[in-house]
Amino acid sequence: MSVSEIEQFLSREDQAVRKGQETERILNCYAFDYLSILEINPFVNPENIADSVKKAYRKKTLLVHPDKTDHKDAPLAFDRLKKAELVLSQMSSSEETSGLTEKNSDSLLQEKERLLAIYNDVSSKLLSARKELSSSSEEFMSEVRNGVKDILQSLVKSEEIDRNYQQEQESKRKAEEQERYKQREHNKKIAAQWEDDRDTRVKNWRSYTHKIEKARQKKLKKHINGKKKFLA
Repeated sequence: MSVSEIEQFLSREDQAVRKGQETERILNCYAFDYLSILEINPFVNPENIADSVKKAYRKKTLLVHPDKTDHKDAPLAFDRLKKAELVLSQMSSSEETSGLTEKNSDSLLQEKERLLAIYNDVSSKLLSARKELSSSSEEFMSEVRNGVKDILQSLVKSEEIDRNYQQEQESKRKAEEQERYKQREHNKKIAAQWEDDRDTRVKNWRSYTHKIEKARQKKLKKHINGKKKFLA
């Protein structure tokens, strides 16, 4: 094997290692911390986050795309990468979010703004408590991301509780609606049966009244005959 071939082999091996490491890194990030997934520091150049997102996404796609690596979890890592790029690329202008419904676009934009607000809040508190830290240092970003992760986990748990409650209420509403539907159908069935039996009821009523009238006439006749005998 020539020196050139050895170098190419080592280069491929190095690339494979880097791809595996990047896949693992993304999977170790908290799923909703999109800035961490794309390794973007929002405090270095906050005005150009969109440009940073595009560059980071293109660079990392070459490492974790399932077609670029044999890592078994590459599809999951790439899905997280795509979601991070989708959320952080959102703009307030509708022209920038073509292909998405207005509702979905607003939801993604709110998610992005919430994440940036959490980062700003955590960083402000950290810098106030640790004045020796620089906002561009690795130590600072590591502590910020840990704080952001704690808040996001708390929010996700709270949202999950709310979502479960809403689902329970929706299930209860559907059950009540189903019960009302069954009652309406039952009432319709009774009404239909009542209408179907109308002729029978009329016939029975006429037969009953005829018997009553016949009995009354018989009793009246007997009474009249009794009077006649008495007068005679």
